Amino acid sequence: MQADEDFVDSSSENSLTTDRLEEFHGSTLSPGVIVLVRGEAPVTSARGQAQLERVVGKLSDDQSVARLSSALRAGPQGRAFISRDGRSSFIAVFRNKDAGDDDAERIEQAMGALPNVTTGGLAVAGPKVGDQVSANLAKAELLAFPLLFLLSLVIFRGAVAALLPLFVGFLTIMATLLGLRIVNEMTSLSIFALNLAIGLGLGLAIDYSLFVLSRYREEVARFGHGCEALAQTLHVAVSAPASAADRLRDYAAKLRARGDVAAVDRPQFFQDEAWQVEVVPAAPALDRRSLDLVRAVRAGPAPGTVKVAGESARFVDQRAGLGDRLPLAIAFLAITTLVILFAMTASVVLPLKALVMNLLRLSAAFGVLVFIFQDGRLEGLLDYTSQGSLEITQPLVLLAIAFGLSTDYGVFLLTRIKEARDAGASNDEAVAIGLQRTGRIVTAAALLLVVAIGAFATSQIVFIKQLGVGTAVAVAVDATIVRALLVPALMKLLGERNWWAPRPLKRLHERLRLGESSMQSAG
Repeated sequence: MQADEDFVDSSSENSLTTDRLEEFHGSTLSPGVIVLVRGEAPVTSARGQAQLERVVGKLSDDQSVARLSSALRAGPQGRAFISRDGRSSFIAVFRNKDAGDDDAERIEQAMGALPNVTTGGLAVAGPKVGDQVSANLAKAELLAFPLLFLLSLVIFRGAVAALLPLFVGFLTIMATLLGLRIVNEMTSLSIFALNLAIGLGLGLAIDYSLFVLSRYREEVARFGHGCEALAQTLHVAVSAPASAADRLRDYAAKLRARGDVAAVDRPQFFQDEAWQVEVVPAAPALDRRSLDLVRAVRAGPAPGTVKVAGESARFVDQRAGLGDRLPLAIAFLAITTLVILFAMTASVVLPLKALVMNLLRLSAAFGVLVFIFQDGRLEGLLDYTSQGSLEITQPLVLLAIAFGLSTDYGVFLLTRIKEARDAGASNDEAVAIGLQRTGRIVTAAALLLVVAIGAFATSQIVFIKQLGVGTAVAVAVDATIVRALLVPALMKLLGERNWWAPRPLKRLHERLRLGESSMQSAG
C-alpha cells in the first residue's frame, strides 16, 4: 500500500503530463527527497560551500539519484535554496523514475550519518506514514477494544453477548484485510484503507450483532418458561420388579396429591428392576419448598429403594457437601490469619480482632446478597430474575476472595501502625500515623477494585453478578466502616492491650525473630 498519490486520478491531465515528462527526463518531475544542511558559517562562505559540496557529493554517489538542485548554482537560482539567516540551505533530490522506497531509505541513512544534516520529502515521509498508521491502529485497538467491551456489557447485558460483536468484528476485519491484501497485489491501495476496514468492520459488527441478539432474545423469551419447567423436573428412581406396576401407580398418585407437586408423569419401567417417575415441583427448582420436597421424597415410604436426581436434588447434595467442608475451610483461614498476623505484630489481640472484623464485613456482604438476590430485589436495575436463593458456591468463593482482600488491607494498616509504635510512638499516635500513611492508598485501591469487580454486576450470568456485587460490597464496607471507623476506634479503646500476648508466645516471637521490625534490624 502507498501513502502518496493515493487520491490522484491516474487518467487526469496532471498525471498524464507528469508521466510523459518523467519519461523524457528519466527522473521524477518533483524532488522526492529534500536534504536540509545547517551550518555555523554562512552558506556563501568558503566553509559553508565546502560543507554543502560534501553533502552534494555524498548524494551524487547514490545510484538512485538522477539530478540535484542546490545553492551551489550561481545567481538567483542558487540563492533561492538559502535560508533567510544565510546559514542553512536545502538540496532538492530528483531520483530515477523507477526508484523505490528502499532507495529513499538508503539516502536517509547516509545523510543521517553526516553532522547537521536532516532528510525529508515525500519519498522519505511516505513509508513513515504507513508505520505511523500501523502504530496508531495498534494504539486505537488497545484503547477501543476494552472500552467497547465495557460498553457492550451495558448494551448487550451479558459477558458472552458483549464478546460477540468483538469476535464478529475481529473475523470481519481479518477477512477484509485478506481481501485488501489480494487486491493490493494487482493495484496500489491507500494506507488509509486499513483505518476504514477496522473502523467500519468493528462498527458494523456491533450494529448487526445488536440487531441479531435482540431478536434472538425475543424468540427465546417466547418458550423460556417451558424450558425452565423442564429444567426443574425431579427424576425419581425406584428399585422394584416389573410386577410392582400397581404399587408404582399408587406411589405416583400419592406424590401427585402433595401440595408442593405440580405434576407427576406415569411411572416407566426399565430393565434390572428400575422404575422412573418424573415429578414436577410446584415451586421453582431452588425454592425452599422444592428442596424440602427432595428430602420428603427421599425419606418417604415407597414400593422400593428411592433415589432422587434433578436440579433441586443437585442443589441439596451440593449444599450438604459444601457444608461438610466449610468448617475446615474457615478453620484453615482463621488459623493461617492468626499465625501470620501474630508473626507480624507479636500480639494475640490484633489477629483476633482482625478475624472479628472479617466476620463483620463478610456478614454485611452476605446480607446484601440475600437482600438483593435471594429476596428478589432490584431485579430491574440489575437485570436478573431471582431464583429465591443464592448460588451454592457463593459462600466459599466470596469467603476466599473477600477474606483475602480484607486481610491484605488490614496488613497494610497494621504494618504502618506497628512501625510507628516500634519507633517510639504511643498507641494513639501509632494508630493516627498508620491511618495517615495508608488511608489514601487503601481507599484508592479499594475504589479501583470496587469499580473493576463491580462491573461483573452487569453480567447476564447470575453467579458472576452475585460475585461482583458481593465482593464490591465487602471491599467497600472494609475500606469505609471497618478500616476507617471500627479498627481505629477499637485500637483506641483497647490502648496498650492491643499488643498483649502470653509470655511464652512473646518469647517465641523474639527467639524466632519474626515480624518486619526484627527482619529490618537483622538486616
